[in-house]
Amino acid sequence: MNPVICENVVKDYPLPRTFKEFLLAPFKEKYIKALKGVSFEVAQGEIFVLIGPNGAGKTTLFKIIATLLLPDKGKVTVNGFDVLKEESKVRKSIGYVVNEERSFYWRLSGWENLKFFAVLNNLSGKELKERVSQVVELTGLGDWISRPVKDYSTGLRQRLSLARGLLVSPSLLILDEPTRSLDPIMAKELRRFVKERVSQDGLTVLLSTHNLNEAEEMGGRIAIIDKGVIKKIGTIEEIKKDINRKKRYCLEFSVPGGLSSLDITGFSLLGSEGGKYRAEILISEEKLNELLRKILDKGGKISEVREKELTLEESFSRIIGKDMSNAD
Repeated sequence: MNPVICENVVKDYPLPRTFKEFLLAPFKEKYIKALKGVSFEVAQGEIFVLIGPNGAGKTTLFKIIATLLLPDKGKVTVNGFDVLKEESKVRKSIGYVVNEERSFYWRLSGWENLKFFAVLNNLSGKELKERVSQVVELTGLGDWISRPVKDYSTGLRQRLSLARGLLVSPSLLILDEPTRSLDPIMAKELRRFVKERVSQDGLTVLLSTHNLNEAEEMGGRIAIIDKGVIKKIGTIEEIKKDINRKKRYCLEFSVPGGLSSLDITGFSLLGSEGGKYRAEILISEEKLNELLRKILDKGGKISEVREKELTLEESFSRIIGKDMSNAD
């Protein structure tokens, strides 16, 4: 059985109303649809990355899986347990790590915080000490674990949050934008740590991000979500192949009369010298062949034709219709 199964999950949030709206229609509620029938399955030992812009529904979905929110419709099971009917069993098998964790007691040490949360997870005595020691070693907090959390950097607090998520020896680890506040070195280290745990312990990971490079580095399958709807699911290669019916080509050629004589749009001119042009164009293979014949028919010469793979950013932008080049 797959560790996570989501079937047609729907979640609406009520919107605040103005005084005028309340007077004119006191019983009429306004809602925003956060999730619109989301369905997917995650296999054992898989890293499944949920990627989308801010407000796409990533955190809402993860909170439902972690039993922190109730779905309005649909069904979610974690390790075979229904999140509505068996929430206590679900919580025992998951570790939930969020960004910008604020629930630690900042005047207490990292060790004291972990002991406190271990007790909340029904750990005690020798088992508690051993488990806290294990997660401290796993997350590299040894030099800081006795210091107050208020002295921790953002990266150290994120490590502590990860250590807390691992206290229950989870089979499913949920990471909600875990690297958003981390510097590039610390973010890379966290991704490396997660991938190692998956390979060594068979851990299943759900990770959300709006960082395209991070999604690509984590590997595994990706689900692209926007406005509460899953647009695509698959590996990076599958997603690119599915949507990139047009390909990007780099051309080097000469043609009498210049580019205007070709009567074609979509050229991105990279340079010209001595009557030769270097350009990129997004075009289907069929249209490319037509273009090349047109260049030759006009007495031109073709020096190079090279396919250039589209980036994940370009693919993502084409799916959701947004420019992600400035995403955090």
